[in-house]
Amino acid sequence: MAQYEWFKSNEFQNAIYERLKRKFEDEKIDGLPFTFSEYLSQLAKENQPILEERLTRSLAAAKTRDDALESVDKIAIAAIKNARDSKRSLVGQDDLEAAIKKLTFCTFWPFCR
Repeated sequence: MAQYEWFKSNEFQNAIYERLKRKFEDEKIDGLPFTFSEYLSQLAKENQPILEERLTRSLAAAKTRDDALESVDKIAIAAIKNARDSKRSLVGQDDLEAAIKKLTFCTFWPFCR
């Protein structure tokens, strides 16, 4: 069953873009929301089969788009912190990837494995 087919939708990628754009504006820092939304959307698409398989073996409820967008916020906050800690005013791809890699457990669902 394709519970997470919405990962592939343009609406999901657009929602990621809007979330990132707003977070960068709120924090008064430059970023690349379009590039980052493509990257995060691609990660979710790549993880879709794995997450759906885990869901079939679990009693847990399927996660929602809102859960994914909350993860986008957490990733953005961590990426902004990385840039600021390096005294930069632009959040780059390295900051985004480092934010995701700092995971001990998959707390940035659906963008990790």
